[in-house]
Amino acid sequence: VVLSLFGFKTVDLGLMVTGFLYGSLLIIMAIGIYGLGAVFGGTATLAAGILWLFIAALECVRVKRERKKKGTSRGARDSF
Repeated sequence: VVLSLFGFKTVDLGLMVTGFLYGSLLIIMAIGIYGLGAVFGGTATLAAGILWLFIAALECVRVKRERKKKGTSRGARDSF
């Protein structure tokens, strides 16, 4: 059984939302860490934020391709 919310599978939606929110939070934290003078910690946090945003973007692209392949523009309504 695949759960869906707003036409997205909940796993896909979770990855997108978590990726964008967590990635943005980490980038904001990196600015604060750089402000404290910790260059290595700021760089590591910035890299983690960019990685999470990249994961979210990849998930968006994957979902769009999957929808195109199924021929559903409104959402992947899975048949049971």
